[in-house]
Amino acid sequence: MVYSDKLNEQKEKTFQRHLKKERTTLEKAIKRFEDTVYHCRADAEEALEGFQKNNNSRYFDYSFVLEPEEHIEKRTKRGRPKKEETPNVITVYRPQLQYWKESEEVLEEKKRKMSTFVLITDKRNHREISDLEILQTYKGQEAAKTRFRLLKSPQMIDGFFVKKPSRVEALGIVFVMALLIYGILEHRVRENMKQEEKPLVLAGNRKLFRPTGQVLLKQLQEINVIYIRQNGQILRFLPDNIGEQTGYDLTIYVSKQVEKIVN
Repeated sequence: MVYSDKLNEQKEKTFQRHLKKERTTLEKAIKRFEDTVYHCRADAEEALEGFQKNNNSRYFDYSFVLEPEEHIEKRTKRGRPKKEETPNVITVYRPQLQYWKESEEVLEEKKRKMSTFVLITDKRNHREISDLEILQTYKGQEAAKTRFRLLKSPQMIDGFFVKKPSRVEALGIVFVMALLIYGILEHRVRENMKQEEKPLVLAGNRKLFRPTGQVLLKQLQEINVIYIRQNGQILRFLPDNIGEQTGYDLTIYVSKQVEKIVN
């Protein structure tokens, strides 16, 4: 059993939305119930019992009291009442909300359960694995799944004809190296974006401070470099409309240091 003292953000939002909906529904039901009067106490008690049964809540505690009220009964006779006529006074019972509050203990217990999850494993290497090792292994899967999801794309799982097992192994190493570069690109851009006040603006006016590697690669594909041959040299320039929203120095596309490294 693993407990995290930080509730998952998405679970917290979902739970608060359901809690707000339940609170609103219950408040409306209570308001309608308070507007109803009963002509005898037995009927009022029966109605109260039915209301509590139909509006049972785990997260809210409430109670009612039945307050007697004196009402003048409506005349059944036509015409103006006589001077000596005495109005008929009757006693009715109206439910009134006595107290209303959130059940803090139940709410805390619910949040604690939402922050708890179960990990199940078998023995490895004929020895018991510690709880910490199980948790570290489980958490470590996220990085692998995130990165290797890229290798499951249609371009990557298409047919490769490399003939020899050694070439298959070499191709796997190339893939792993590509994933390493992919991860470095994503990490460096995100670290640089922490210093920026404005987010990365994408198509459709999407704004990100933590762009994924796939988003960055798509941005890179849209960068065009202008080549100009002059006096036996190749000059490279970037268009003026690229901007500087990718989180790194765009001079790498025109720097001569790249040519030296390649040579």
